[in-house]
Amino acid sequence: TLMSQLDSMSQEVPSTGMEKFLEDNFRKLVWLFAAVVFAIIAYGFIHHQQTAAANEAAEAFTAAKTVEDCDLVISRYSGTNAAANALLMKAELLWEQNKKTSAVDALKEFTMKNAKHPLTVHALLGLGSKLDSMGDRKEAQAVFERITREFPSSEAAPLAQIRLGDLLWAEGK
Repeated sequence: TLMSQLDSMSQEVPSTGMEKFLEDNFRKLVWLFAAVVFAIIAYGFIHHQQTAAANEAAEAFTAAKTVEDCDLVISRYSGTNAAANALLMKAELLWEQNKKTSAVDALKEFTMKNAKHPLTVHALLGLGSKLDSMGDRKEAQAVFERITREFPSSEAAPLAQIRLGDLLWAEGK
């Protein structure tokens, strides 16, 4: 009959290249799929852990009110934006406590360790101003020159140029 002829014809049709590939590589494909799923899960877990750690660091920084609090954030969350921000806050708190040399040291540490931080140019401007107010005009001049050289298109560059002019004027130049 017609049905039996169709059945026999479908069994005689050779399998396509794709079907042959799937038959030959089924186990490998299952392992590959499992590896991809595992990698996606691992990435998600690691990303979650990093986000949780960053949030914890940010909360610790937000709660910091004293130099000691800042030191705790800096040591516990080293290498994070929260630690960098805590170092800036520490410098400001030290300056307010009239611990000028320690404040300048904290700003120097910040600018050396955090060159890519969004507030680096502002920290440099503050460092130069603090050095100038402490009478260290040569080092202040070097900082202002660094700003104009490394951050020429920043909003701090014109201020650094003005400060350079003031320093040169004070020297009679």
